[in-house]
Amino acid sequence: MAKNNQKEKVKGAEKTCPACGTKFLCLHNQDCWCMDYSLSAETLAFLRKNYDDCLCPPCLSKHGLPVNDPSGSQSRN
Repeated sequence: MAKNNQKEKVKGAEKTCPACGTKFLCLHNQDCWCMDYSLSAETLAFLRKNYDDCLCPPCLSKHGLPVNDPSGSQSRN
C-alpha cells in the first residue's frame, strides 16, 4: 500500500482580534501559536472578562510571556 506523501494541511479559522481588529489564524488548540504563551491566573481572568474571543499574536504578547522566556517574570495588567 502506497503512503500518501502530502502533508496534512493545518485546519484553523481566520479570526479578528477583539482588541485591535487584526485578522489572524486560530488553530483551535491544535498546537496553536498561543500555547507558546504563559499567562498568570489574574491575566487570564482579565482577558476572559474583557474579550469574548482569541487575541492576535501582538495583543496576546502584551499580556503574557513566551513559555521559554528566561526572565521568569510575568506581564501584569
